[in-house]
Amino acid sequence: TIHLHYDIHQYVAQLQQAVYVPPYLSLVRSYQELLGQPGVSCQELPPEGGLVDNSSPCFQRWGPVQYWRQVVGEGIEGSLIWTNAFISEEPSNWARWNLDLSAGGRFRVEVNVVEGYNRSRRVPYRIRHQGTETQVLLDQSTSAGWRSLGSFNFQGGGDQWISVYDNTGEDGGAGLARRKFAGR
Repeated sequence: TIHLHYDIHQYVAQLQQAVYVPPYLSLVRSYQELLGQPGVSCQELPPEGGLVDNSSPCFQRWGPVQYWRQVVGEGIEGSLIWTNAFISEEPSNWARWNLDLSAGGRFRVEVNVVEGYNRSRRVPYRIRHQGTETQVLLDQSTSAGWRSLGSFNFQGGGDQWISVYDNTGEDGGAGLARRKFAGR
């Protein structure tokens, strides 16, 4: 049938590039704001930290939907989302786990790597903490399970996050889904 298809790209200063923005969700959020209806908010993490995964309202993903893969029966609580790695200067698909902390402190940030979905050797993660950003490259191919991205000082409140990108510089490596924000 005849239809209109369009993509929206927004410049993101932290990435210094334009990224894909899902039009439908942006439209829904705009209408919620216009009508004064609050959207789904991110749950506040307790002082000891906690788990933020892809089933959380704190999780967002960007990029062409057809390249995201969901696997039931794998990962934490039996679900994971992944996308292929590829060679590019800019990411195509990427995901973000937003953090809303009840108290600041030093937290260990870990990701859960699932066997069979951990072929990539240079997965770029970006952690926003206390107003700064730190990039970490993780070789996911060395082992599965919980893998450390490091320990970081976070402030209480929001505007902090962990992002992962698919532009690893590799052709066809597999990503992973569940990420854990844990420890103090």
